Amino acid sequence: MQTRSISIASRVSRFAFSRSAFIASFAAVMAVLSPAEHVFAQGAPGAPKAQPSPDAVKKATEAFKQGTSLFGAKRYAIALEQFKKSYDIVPSPNSGLYIARCLVEMGQHKEAFAQFRKVVVEAEARAKTEPKYIPTRDSAKGELDELLSKIATITVNVSGAVDGSVLKVGGVIVPKEEWGTMLPAEPGSVEVALETPGKAPALQRVELKKGS
Repeated sequence: MQTRSISIASRVSRFAFSRSAFIASFAAVMAVLSPAEHVFAQGAPGAPKAQPSPDAVKKATEAFKQGTSLFGAKRYAIALEQFKKSYDIVPSPNSGLYIARCLVEMGQHKEAFAQFRKVVVEAEARAKTEPKYIPTRDSAKGELDELLSKIATITVNVSGAVDGSVLKVGGVIVPKEEWGTMLPAEPGSVEVALETPGKAPALQRVELKKGS
């Protein structure tokens, strides 16, 4: 796997750019939802779990079952609505995983990338006390690895930024908490800019390729 790094400097700040692929060694395992698996820990780590009501579990499970049926019929847009409904009622890494799968099938790869990463984090946290979520976590990691072969990624490390600095990749603002993390991007030429009030922006154009 080749990784390219590019650095630029200005009076304001300096960037380091690298394109990389996330490597996961886990096999993809289809997640199966049961009513009990819909329980999701809310709040800070270690906080008591918020147990959903039986009615909420029933509604979430019904929506999930409808979603899986629609997904099997390749009606991905409608299936996505059902999985989102299920997750909104009672959050579960399993319904979250199917949300990501729908996004992949619909060609929304950047959205799917973010969703898979969210599922990995949630399932990892749940698996510490609920081992049944280990397959969900491993499945999300494996499918994220597959997705990364279809898209380009870029990591932007910023130094010298000040309050008010704004990082943009392809014209889209990148939240500060995502600086220095792998970001999905469309293959081709992309402009990266760091804008600071009262200063000329620091600019860099990078050529991105699939799988790198």
